[in-house]
Amino acid sequence: WKSFILKGSPGKPFLNLWVPFGKPLPPLIGKESFKKVLRTKKAAILELVKGPKGRWTFGIRVPVVRRGEVKYVLSAIITASHIGAIMREQKLPSSWLGIIHDQQRHLVARTRSTSKFIGQKAAMLKMAPRGAMEGSLRGANIDGVASYSFFRRSPFSGWYVVLNVPAELLDRPIERSILTVVGVGLIALLFG
Repeated sequence: WKSFILKGSPGKPFLNLWVPFGKPLPPLIGKESFKKVLRTKKAAILELVKGPKGRWTFGIRVPVVRRGEVKYVLSAIITASHIGAIMREQKLPSSWLGIIHDQQRHLVARTRSTSKFIGQKAAMLKMAPRGAMEGSLRGANIDGVASYSFFRRSPFSGWYVVLNVPAELLDRPIERSILTVVGVGLIALLFG
């Protein structure tokens, strides 16, 4: 966690751990997600943004409910590097790539070279059918490598988890199988 922010239901700030005690607190950022938490009384995951100190961050907002009413909204600010550390711990094969994208398809983290691509839009996810919650795609990934991308979108956050596998790893066995079938078929025709 990078910081916690507590705001009252009309958006009035009470606490921001980034701001020294006694200093004026900044205005509300992300008004739509704040309003959504007030309206639904449910937590929300915010999209990736470049924070005030130049760090890529995202927020999690949760309602503080008293007697059925939202009295406060508590926001936790998290650096994207924390998600990257979790991704690297998954120990995927070295040629594979694990990727996390936010609701807007911005790259949040990946198993390697995150800093080079963080914040960029996911080109391959644009090919996914609108509203698709899961699927697979074939094309060049952000590194320019022909790949299959298998994705799943979280119904809660709208974030994407993507597993990217080089196409040659999956295509080679299929090509070998096709050549074997064709070869056996030709032998059968010649000697059959």
